[in-house]
Amino acid sequence: MIGDINGFVYSDGIELSVMIAEKEHRKKGCASEALKLMIKYCQIVLRKNNFFAVINDDNIKSTKLFKELGFVVAQKMEVFKQTKLFLNNIKVENKLELDYYEINDEI
Repeated sequence: MIGDINGFVYSDGIELSVMIAEKEHRKKGCASEALKLMIKYCQIVLRKNNFFAVINDDNIKSTKLFKELGFVVAQKMEVFKQTKLFLNNIKVENKLELDYYEINDEI
């Protein structure tokens, strides 16, 4: 295991987070790939299309990663020194250019 990815389901969307703990696996596209797969899973299996991430303001690399995936800054939470980014109503084939991955219904 090189890290983890989380998707917390709420009524208004899914909060995504990702961490690559093993330094030798950073900057290789693993976090981006994991997020793309999680988004696709949530769209196909959970039928959800609204996503958000809450990132500490000093975590510039994570903010850049989410922006590269199409997330936009929606709210600055100065008191917590965090930024909330949203990705709403996206279509997999139009926005993320994902390769085909078969999703097992037993997951």
